[in-house]
Amino acid sequence: MSAARTTRQQLLAHACERNERVRLRLLAAHDDDHTVFTRLLACTDEHLIVFWPSEGGIEMAGRGLSVEVFFEHDGEHYALVVETVGRVRYQLNDRTTTIALRLTAPTAIEHRQQREAFRVSVNDLPPIHTTLTVEDEQKVDIRGRVTNISSSGMAISILWRDVRGIRLREVFRVRFSLPDIDYEFNLAAEVMHVRRHKDGQGATLGVRYCPLEDPQPNAENTRQLERFVAERQQVQLRRAREKGRLGR
Repeated sequence: MSAARTTRQQLLAHACERNERVRLRLLAAHDDDHTVFTRLLACTDEHLIVFWPSEGGIEMAGRGLSVEVFFEHDGEHYALVVETVGRVRYQLNDRTTTIALRLTAPTAIEHRQQREAFRVSVNDLPPIHTTLTVEDEQKVDIRGRVTNISSSGMAISILWRDVRGIRLREVFRVRFSLPDIDYEFNLAAEVMHVRRHKDGQGATLGVRYCPLEDPQPNAENTRQLERFVAERQQVQLRRAREKGRLGR
């Protein structure tokens, strides 16, 4: 085990001792992310344990679901990817028990420079098609559809048959345009996870943008994405308020 990994595993253990607050994001097969908040409880070589979320935990009760975990420790932000093991009863130090969510132990803990950007669904918009260009022995273009997006990454739905051309942590080019924005995005992106759809016919890729060598398009890409996400947030918030009024 590398020194860096050892240090970050120790950091996670310390965060568990302090019951640091965490955000769990279910990397589900459906298009919309499901996010809940809870606190770290304990970690071992085999498992990571968190308190059962007070809201939305039932979505994570299954086994083998991929979950992204975000937490802050001493002012720094970290992220890791694990899988759900299931709901368990956990004994605390005072001999009392509590309901908890058991996850697999992370294989890596990634340091983040800033908080994870807010993602918005685009499923209610006309399809946003994208092309993924894989630079391998030969140039391969894979077509997909954006399902949610942020200023730091996106989820892309593709056909399952095309997954064989993609590897985790692989960096490729992704090209797309967004509604009402006269700008064509041409980004470098890294594959963070691949999740097969329940019907077996498709898969969702979770990708994170990588900085380009030229800083100018980096800044413009971020500006345009932040603008789009902010506008989508306003639309979704307005709809939620209207739905709340109608439900009274």
